[in-house]
Amino acid sequence: MTAVNTPWAWQANLPWLHRVRLASLVAGVAFVLYLVYTELFTLDAICLWCTSVHVVTILLFALIVMSPRRTGAGTSAAEPSPGTGRSRR
Repeated sequence: MTAVNTPWAWQANLPWLHRVRLASLVAGVAFVLYLVYTELFTLDAICLWCTSVHVVTILLFALIVMSPRRTGAGTSAAEPSPGTGRSRR
């Protein structure tokens, strides 16, 4: 998760990288749900360290899901691309 969430990875224009982030977080959240079930029903004890890691995993999942995907366009709709639009004289 650290490698795919570095600033360099977020700036890279790789369409598959968002899917890798999302797939790894879905697996992480599924594992968190399994661990919470095990804590509550099998062990009958709550680990505070584990709970903090679970919270961080779920927050990271929410941030990745709600983050805007980069399209690689480079310019916004308000800015014309170089060489287009009106020229000044």
